Amino acid sequence: MGLYLLYRLGLLVNAVWSAGGCWWLAHHLGAWHARWAVLDRAVVRSNLSVATSSPVTDDDPRLTEVFHHFGWYLAEFFRSHRHPLVITMTGYHHLLEAARAHPGCMVLTGHIGNWELGAVALTRAGFPMSAVALTHANRRVNRLFDNQRRRCGVDVIPLGAQTASRCLRALHEGRLLGLVADRDYGAEGVVVEFFGHRWLMPRGPAVLSLRSGAPVVPVFMIRQAPGAFHFYMEPPLWPPQGPWDERHVQQLVQAYAHVIERYVRRFPTQWLMFQSIA
Repeated sequence: MGLYLLYRLGLLVNAVWSAGGCWWLAHHLGAWHARWAVLDRAVVRSNLSVATSSPVTDDDPRLTEVFHHFGWYLAEFFRSHRHPLVITMTGYHHLLEAARAHPGCMVLTGHIGNWELGAVALTRAGFPMSAVALTHANRRVNRLFDNQRRRCGVDVIPLGAQTASRCLRALHEGRLLGLVADRDYGAEGVVVEFFGHRWLMPRGPAVLSLRSGAPVVPVFMIRQAPGAFHFYMEPPLWPPQGPWDERHVQQLVQAYAHVIERYVRRFPTQWLMFQSIA
């Protein structure tokens, strides 16, 4: 109940405050989170050390910067239905070419920058958009997040028993399918090398690509300032043609991991991963 009320308050504040006021509040709430959430801070410190290939001390300002970005991510998401997006782009032609070659393709990202606003931006660009979303344990919180996504025109596919069939249907209908793929939330993922460590990533994107023939376009909505972004789009990763097996799944998931790792290394403080990879 407490978390739900906190998010409801966030929606209310974003409805009545200016954007600048919301960015200011999110910045300071992020700093408060960094100071008092001891376990989260320890995980972020460990992950930053891995992502930057150097030890991160407890007084490193980059630690608090991660929590600033988390606060901005939430504030931006709560404003996403009414706030104009300020975006520059690199590689938009990759997405256009993939969508022309195979109507119904996937866009894949990680918990970096603002993945929610990436889906919103593609919807505003005219793409019919579906996105797979983790179901929150708190039903009210889950409904709040899904309603906000739908207000922005994003069709939500909850992670569960019907996910695969609904994803394949969306691809068959020529929709973009959004997937966040830097962490597996079950026990059926694929073990890949990620920052030199063994890490479990979801097999779903690779299996969907192999079953449908749809390409995967890695995309990353990277924050330049609160509410302003650069949207990076990478060349599409195509599945092999013909029969496939587990070896092909492994190869594709590893390819996705390499792209995500490259962006996390470039923008380590925008990686909002609160599970230790080391």
